[in-house]
Amino acid sequence: MSLARTLLILLGAFLFAATAPTGAATTTTTTTAATTPAPATSPAPDAQRPRRVLMVHSFGDSVPPFASQSTAFESAMKRELGAAVDLEQISLDKPRYAQPEMEEAFAEFLAKRLAKWQPDLVVPTGAPAGQFVAKYRGRLFPHTPVVYSWVNKQTIGADALTDNATFVGQSFDFKDLVEDILQLKPDTNNIVVVFGATPLERYWTDAYRKAFEPYAGRVKFTWVNELSFEQTLELVSKLPPRSFVLLTLLLRDAPGISYNQDDVLRRLTETSAAPVNGMFQTQMGDGIVGGRLFQTELTGTETARVAARILRGEPASSFPPLVVPMGAPTYDWRELRRWGISESRLPPGSIVLFRQPTAWELYRWHIIAAVAVIATQALLICTLLVHRRRRRLAELAQRKAQAEVEQRRLELAHVARVATLGELTATLTHELGQPFTAILANSSAATMLLEAPRPDLAEVREALTDIGADAERAAEVIRRLRAMLKRDTPGVARFDVNDVIRAVARIVRSDATRHGVTIHLDLAPGACPVTADTVQLQQVMLNLMLNAFAAMSGPDRGGGDDNNRGAGGAVGAGGDAGGGGGRVRTVGVERDDDRGGRDVARDLTVRTRLTDGARAVLIEVADSGSGIAAGQLESIFNPFVTSKPEGLGMGLSICRSIVESHRGTIRAANNPGGRGATISITLPAAPAPAPPAPAPHPNRADHVAGTR
Repeated sequence: MSLARTLLILLGAFLFAATAPTGAATTTTTTTAATTPAPATSPAPDAQRPRRVLMVHSFGDSVPPFASQSTAFESAMKRELGAAVDLEQISLDKPRYAQPEMEEAFAEFLAKRLAKWQPDLVVPTGAPAGQFVAKYRGRLFPHTPVVYSWVNKQTIGADALTDNATFVGQSFDFKDLVEDILQLKPDTNNIVVVFGATPLERYWTDAYRKAFEPYAGRVKFTWVNELSFEQTLELVSKLPPRSFVLLTLLLRDAPGISYNQDDVLRRLTETSAAPVNGMFQTQMGDGIVGGRLFQTELTGTETARVAARILRGEPASSFPPLVVPMGAPTYDWRELRRWGISESRLPPGSIVLFRQPTAWELYRWHIIAAVAVIATQALLICTLLVHRRRRRLAELAQRKAQAEVEQRRLELAHVARVATLGELTATLTHELGQPFTAILANSSAATMLLEAPRPDLAEVREALTDIGADAERAAEVIRRLRAMLKRDTPGVARFDVNDVIRAVARIVRSDATRHGVTIHLDLAPGACPVTADTVQLQQVMLNLMLNAFAAMSGPDRGGGDDNNRGAGGAVGAGGDAGGGGGRVRTVGVERDDDRGGRDVARDLTVRTRLTDGARAVLIEVADSGSGIAAGQLESIFNPFVTSKPEGLGMGLSICRSIVESHRGTIRAANNPGGRGATISITLPAAPAPAPPAPAPHPNRADHVAGTR
């Protein structure tokens, strides 16, 4: 508050006290009474009233940073005493009333005020208030203890602390302000020091000039006491690089305009082209960079603790001067980033406030969990990719091996076909000999007819027709043999199984005659279509028929086969040039002299049927041999299983591989009654071919004309 306002308040209080009843309260705050007795050196307080504390401010209780000290002092006093305190705060208002004669007038009015309100403790804050209390203490409150707070001891005199008084403050070297700036930016060569123009501020300006003299050769100091605040703002807005602004105290500028310290700092930080630093801890967060700062709140709290002990009865002189230690250097993280100051420049033990946490600091565990999940997924993906590559390589190797196996199987099947046809040399000679003999006879007859005086042309024509038919028959035999002798087969095609059986029956007809075997064809009345390799299926049927012939011709009517007929039961499939589902009889009866002259029939029956709702074709090859031993019904299809001394045991094994490659099955079983055996082959039936789409016709007339 201003001095004039203070004098008016004191005068009004004095007049009110003169007319009010004795004991009327005139303090600003009155609550429950304190119970602690007053010290012996101070006036005896009324036991029914709270402790009275008079705070004398140098600049006002609302001027930053002194406001924070006052607030901290009041809060700590209530907390320490456990009761409310009658706290009276007055101000010398030095920025406005610095004339010496104003102090005398203020002391006179204060004396009249204190005539009715004697404090139990006086607490001056700041150097001007400390000087005023030390000067007028004997006149105003000679027996009241005093706690000098935040006062330079040199300004109050050495004897001020000897008479019921103590001191609480901070020791601060002004040079540390420059050291803090050079610590942050060592290349700083220009510092603007902001001070006001009051006599007090000019006093401190001289003190700072003297303290900064050791840096005069390194840093240029600019003092703005003679400038208005607006001129100061213009100056700092145009500062060159490597500059700094130091705000100390600006209560009034040169034109005499008073300013609030918070407003001064705010406008400086908004305008300045260089970093701004201050002196007080309360300024942290308002725009200063930071460093070693006055701990105003801590000073107020420590002052309250000492004051509370004095109010409880301890003599003030018993307290040695308390110097509040400087706190650790404190910096504003936002200002460091704003001015590009690295945290590595900060002194050890520094405290950085207002740090905006990074994403890592905010979500550290979330990030760790996410990275762990991603890493796990990446590892799993890599593992799956490696396994996939290995599987593909294995599949390629498997397909290659399967292709090689299939190639070997085809080669083996070809060898088996060649070997089988080699066994049919006599049959093939007979098959080719008959048409060639007929051709020779017919050609001779035709020649004789033509040599006659009057040749019978009809007979000649018939002879030539027979020659053509016999030549076609021989060519057909050669074509069938050539197809079976080829290494490469025609491939998969749709055909009727009955046609294959008839063709094979024609090939083995002579061999069946040689073994005395009768071939019976019991074929399905309709077509039995399959999708397979014609030559390979012919090889299967040829092998089965030849094995059946050999089995029924042995000494025991079942004497082994090329592959697997270990017990002698033979199986075959056959047919001849006859069509349909009739039976072909090649040789009727064999005379077996070794069996006592009994006639034994050797029959080979080949049956075909559509099964499973016409979705499969069943081929059965049944012989009349002695059957297959029970232990060999499954093993006869294994490789190298044979009962023939000259056999390799690969025939039926090749048959099974061919059938299975066509998605079919092959099995062996003995016939009922123990006479002979039957081998059954089941193949998927080929679906009916889609009807061809009708060709488009330009118009109906053309279509009708084309069909006539």
